[in-house]
Amino acid sequence: MGTRRIIVAGLAAEMCVMLSATDARMLGYDVWVPEDCTAAESPARKRNALRQLEEAFQCDVRPGNLL
Repeated sequence: MGTRRIIVAGLAAEMCVMLSATDARMLGYDVWVPEDCTAAESPARKRNALRQLEEAFQCDVRPGNLL
């Protein structure tokens, strides 16, 4: 199919979004996580999850309007 990039959004940023995004990265996909299209139990948990995705897994984390 030629798919190279995956967009991951939803609830919860620190669980479902993070696990789906890291799985996709490990399978070789480029992953974009639109930060305004995720939520978590608290702002701190969301911030930590998105920072970890960006720094440790090289996911593209930025606002959804930049699609």
